[in-house]
Amino acid sequence: MTKEQIELLTKYKNGKDFSEWCTPSGSVMRYLLEAGLIESDCTVSPNFFRASQKGLSELSRLEEVTNENSRKKREKKLDRIFQIFLLILGFILGVAAEHFGTIVESFLSLFR
Repeated sequence: MTKEQIELLTKYKNGKDFSEWCTPSGSVMRYLLEAGLIESDCTVSPNFFRASQKGLSELSRLEEVTNENSRKKREKKLDRIFQIFLLILGFILGVAAEHFGTIVESFLSLFR
C-alpha cells in the first residue's frame, strides 16, 4: 500500500463522510473501496465510509511491521553504541597496560 492509501484508510478507521470523488484522493478512495478495505455505511449517510474488517486488519498488520522495524533500528543503534564503548575501553586498557610502570610510579610519587 502507498502512503496516501494508508493515510486515507487511517482517516476512515472510525468512519467519515466522503464526497470528493473527482480529486486525487477520490481515486485512492475508489481503490480502497474496490479492494474491500473500506465499506459504505448507508445507515449514517449515503457518503459515509468506514474501514472494513479487512481494512482494520491491514492497518493492524502495518502497525506491527512498523513497530518491528522501529525495534530493529533501536537494537542496531544500541549495538553500535556498545561497539564504540568497547573500542574506547580497549584503547584505554591498551594504553594503561603499555604504560603500566609509568602510571604506578606517578601514582606512588604522590604519596612521597
